[in-house]
Amino acid sequence: MTESLHPQDGDPPAPPPPSYASKAANTNNAPSPKLISVFNDPTDGHLAKIAPSHKGARVELVNPKAIAYMVPNTIPVGDFLDAIVVTHKKLIEASKLTMPIISINAYNCPDKQRRIEVVYHERLDAATLSTTPITFKGTPHFPLSSNMDYFITKLIFSNYQFQSSLDTGDLLHQRVIDFVQTKKKMGKVIRIEIPTFPSSKEILAPTHLFYVYVKGVYTPEDVSMERTLMIPHHQKAPVRIQWAGSTPFCNYCRKDGHILNRCPSRLSLICY
Repeated sequence: MTESLHPQDGDPPAPPPPSYASKAANTNNAPSPKLISVFNDPTDGHLAKIAPSHKGARVELVNPKAIAYMVPNTIPVGDFLDAIVVTHKKLIEASKLTMPIISINAYNCPDKQRRIEVVYHERLDAATLSTTPITFKGTPHFPLSSNMDYFITKLIFSNYQFQSSLDTGDLLHQRVIDFVQTKKKMGKVIRIEIPTFPSSKEILAPTHLFYVYVKGVYTPEDVSMERTLMIPHHQKAPVRIQWAGSTPFCNYCRKDGHILNRCPSRLSLICY
């Protein structure tokens, strides 16, 4: 006996078919943005791919100059050392160093884990060593610490009005340099990217965002980075600024620490 495909008495009603609007609102089918680089520093631009990075260790290290990895204690230290050599083979061969790895030490940790600290020769590229996972039997083990002596910070600028092609080129670059490097002295701007989407005519068009990558020794908090930026003679509304780890920012009262739907100033108006 086959089951009926029609609802019986007492069965819950079938959900309605999706409407055109609900289909159009499905973000799963939304195209991914294409990043257009409008500025790339010839010396340090490639470092943008490692943002966000952090200066110093993210774990307590016995040797502060080491790069640490957390691995199961079933992995022999010698085998992990072999995996390090294989992972960084090109880097080691290019350096022509007879001793690229200065030392390697292991420390037992809870939950059957082991922290391995590796001190590399200072001539090896710190950015590559600090961001490349060591693959052991198909499993990547990412660095827990860094020996880079600088930050790579990604600043996200939103609510920017692209009014002409100049706003996607030299004019935008100069505005960023004047603010980030000259005024805030946060560091060196190494890359500026604009996320674009295809328009109705399949032409890539910017929205209201652009990304700025900064190399330096200061965080946005260190330089008291503003959350909004006024650009006179370009637009009346302020440009908003955020970064990884930045506090929530309210678009209503323009203050840190909360978002619009929890703004005390706004709630005092709509609740009383």
